Amino acid sequence: MRVNGFVYDRGERSLTSNLRSGYLVIADISGYTGYLVDTELDHAQGILADLLEQIAFCFQPVLTVAKLLGDAVFAVTPAERVTTAEILLDLLDVTYARFRGRQAALQRQTLCPCKACAGIHSLDLKFVVHRGKWAEQAVMGGKELAGRDVILAYRLLKNSVIEKTGWKAYALFTEESVAGLGEAFEATHRHRETYEGFGEVPVAAVNIGKRHSQAEAARREVVTSKEADFTMQVKLRAAPAVVWEWINDPAKRIQWEQLVIQSIFRPGGRLGAGARSHCLHGKDLAMVETILDWRPFEYVTVEKVFRNLGFTTTLWVTLALTQVPGTGNTMLTMSGKAVRGVPRMLFRATSGILLTLTGIERNYRRLARLIAEQDVSSRM
Repeated sequence: MRVNGFVYDRGERSLTSNLRSGYLVIADISGYTGYLVDTELDHAQGILADLLEQIAFCFQPVLTVAKLLGDAVFAVTPAERVTTAEILLDLLDVTYARFRGRQAALQRQTLCPCKACAGIHSLDLKFVVHRGKWAEQAVMGGKELAGRDVILAYRLLKNSVIEKTGWKAYALFTEESVAGLGEAFEATHRHRETYEGFGEVPVAAVNIGKRHSQAEAARREVVTSKEADFTMQVKLRAAPAVVWEWINDPAKRIQWEQLVIQSIFRPGGRLGAGARSHCLHGKDLAMVETILDWRPFEYVTVEKVFRNLGFTTTLWVTLALTQVPGTGNTMLTMSGKAVRGVPRMLFRATSGILLTLTGIERNYRRLARLIAEQDVSSRM
């Protein structure tokens, strides 16, 4: 194949033994060129380095950072690592939120009147997601990713999304990545881009900026430790993003909670605030779960309505994730309260016994063991 005058056929054949398949993701800081040209270089470079570091931190451990550019982070992950579409889509939302949060913090903290510090707000973030193949090749003692799909991912950074939609913050997905993500993906705009050597490339775009604004405006529902009728903590040997998948993905939940989960409703096809499921445990326990608040990798609050033996009991439960300082581990804190169907004072007095009798403590010990086993196997 010839792209921009370079022949890649021979190189790709020689790299087939090192070929990988999965998702290629690029986070690109918009407005970089104008910002760098019009501002003081030393301050601008420091600010950009800080923002890129935030992006790279968010990408791990779901993605592996392959390269840091002056204005972008390029990362990849094997297809089998993305077991649910939500984990990748949530990752983009969380990364954008962290970018915006750090950008605002830098703006607040600086007293410097220079153009670089005053112009931090002008920067924004966009993403490109493609599913394809790549290979590693040694270059001057380091490693570079090579292949047709790597080239396409970079080309996609130059697109017509802003011209067609007016969005400054967006995620652009190729048709291949959309097919891999399945029903959980819902694009708000579709069109085609054209590139030399590739022809027409069907793409779908999501307004990340709008999603962020809606999440920020949404009311937070959290069961705090002060109002909780019961709390429980467990330390898990994985980063918050990994634990988040274990506590929310139905296929993983059945492994440690032994629940059969049937989706009733998912807004936009994705798990999130408003999503509702019917959960069964054997023939004795049935409940309806509704997600009240959804903050990926931070916390989720769920309403659980139990209907058994003619009684209806409603609980609110918050599962909060906190990374243990200096480690890759996560502290999972479960805080719950009775809302209807049982006197709160009675429930609070007996909650410790109920956590044991209902098998909840046993379930979380099972979760810790499964995550530890996954951690060991990933190192082998």
